[in-house]
Amino acid sequence: MWIAEAGVYTARCAFLAVAALSGYHYYKKKDSSYIEGPAQQAQDYIPIVFVAFAAICLLYNYFFRQSLTAFHVLSKQKSDYKARTSNSESTKLLNSLSQQNQRQQTQSKPSLTEAKYNKVLHSREEREKLCADRSAGNLLEQLIPFLVALFSYATFVNLHEAVIFGWMWVFFRSYYGLVFMKPFPTLFLSTLPAYFCIWYMIGKCVYVNTVDLF
Repeated sequence: MWIAEAGVYTARCAFLAVAALSGYHYYKKKDSSYIEGPAQQAQDYIPIVFVAFAAICLLYNYFFRQSLTAFHVLSKQKSDYKARTSNSESTKLLNSLSQQNQRQQTQSKPSLTEAKYNKVLHSREEREKLCADRSAGNLLEQLIPFLVALFSYATFVNLHEAVIFGWMWVFFRSYYGLVFMKPFPTLFLSTLPAYFCIWYMIGKCVYVNTVDLF
């Protein structure tokens, strides 16, 4: 468990370090190397690389958090198992029936989360585990389209705007886990703005490279 916990803090520290270096680089170079347009040489991509590194740090933060959450859930399950096995057979039967009745009585109405991920969540631990899984999974699913859009926009459209959209996307993805735990549709506060950043960059790239064909 301590390895996963150390990984979470390491990834977060790396993220903050990359963000600080990006800000320092912009402050030092904004007058001498400010580019209003596509990147012209390899060094122009340094701000874009900082954004990409920040996104990767965020991804590994979610990976380690996913493992840490799994360890917490496993620890609780072991404690519950020991508590159950320490009782007599009759007591276990009564507890099982009581828990079953309690679940039936307190069962909440169907939710989009349960329908989408085909999971019935009976406890907060189960929801936290799903949250950790989806935080990592959703970011991983979106990372490749984001990086393609980011570098394409910097290459064909505008380097400075690509950096802005890149950091906006990283920010919107950073609180995905927080809004995931909230009632629907709070999750859209993270996903929809992030999707907009990707689709805007892709759309602008396509437009810039095809407008002369018509």
